[in-house]
Amino acid sequence: MAKNKDGKLSKKAFISVVAMFSLFWGAYQETKDESAHLQVSDGVSEVSSSERIKNSDSIVDKNLTSLSEQQQQQQQQQQQQQQQQQQQQQQQQQQQQQQQMLYLHLSVDLCSRCCGCVLTQQEVKTNKLEVCNRPTPFQ
Repeated sequence: MAKNKDGKLSKKAFISVVAMFSLFWGAYQETKDESAHLQVSDGVSEVSSSERIKNSDSIVDKNLTSLSEQQQQQQQQQQQQQQQQQQQQQQQQQQQQQQQMLYLHLSVDLCSRCCGCVLTQQEVKTNKLEVCNRPTPFQ
């Protein structure tokens, strides 16, 4: 500590010692009040600080479990959305394939006796087929 030539504490040192003492004294009084079980007017005793800490820990644990449940729900929703998107993409691909086959079916000169396959009249004549065995584009 800073002392004067006379051996006394300087004003700054004295003020800082008093300030520190008052801080510690206030903290001591606060913990003393918290640890004492005071009776409330309705007869219920006040909860001690250690019990409050335990209770707050359990609240935090509950919040963590609820967060993990929320995260699980979010993951499930994301998975469902991804599955729906995949199904939509598959449906779109199937529709595109059907449209392409229909376009091919209409653009090729099909035989008149054909069941809807993609054989041309030329192929039917060269293979001497009365009715082709190829599947239709929509099967």
